[in-house]
Amino acid sequence: MLGPLTLAYVIYYLGFAASFSLMVVLITDELDGSSISFGLVLAAGAAGAVLGALAGSRLSAALGTRTTLAASVALQAITVAAVASSRSTVAVAALWFLNGVPGGIGRPVGRSLEQRLTPNHLLGRVNVTSRILTRGIIVVGAVLAGALATATNVRWSFATGAIIQLAAAAIIWTVLAPITTAPPEKP
Repeated sequence: MLGPLTLAYVIYYLGFAASFSLMVVLITDELDGSSISFGLVLAAGAAGAVLGALAGSRLSAALGTRTTLAASVALQAITVAAVASSRSTVAVAALWFLNGVPGGIGRPVGRSLEQRLTPNHLLGRVNVTSRILTRGIIVVGAVLAGALATATNVRWSFATGAIIQLAAAAIIWTVLAPITTAPPEKP
């Protein structure tokens, strides 16, 4: 399960890079926002992530790990798609806040799952390998997003990132099928 789950997150981060790497171009060039506007969009996303991280374990306990992880990635894809068609920095900031919430929910839940599935003696190696792959793809995704934006426009990069993230959500849902999605029974 760890290999396919890591592959799903590699795909997720490829989609993430397609949008996030060009956020500054979208804000400053497409929407004529200032560098302060860009900073506020980033802050909005961070605030959403903090809020999501506070709720993640409770949501996972209530909905199940499979539902929580697949839904968090799918919700991020939806917000990225909405950013692709946004016409104001205020709308992008609100959407990026909404994008941050499921990101904050999913990352700790996903890491906890990875740790639970990994034998203790392999935990360090699995963690490092996962991070190398998921973080390394961000560089590749940023380069590909730049090439796509140059060939088409910045908004197509966001739309493509959303499609890629939806594919990752579907893979996560499929990979985690053996894990129960029902909340645990209360005594």
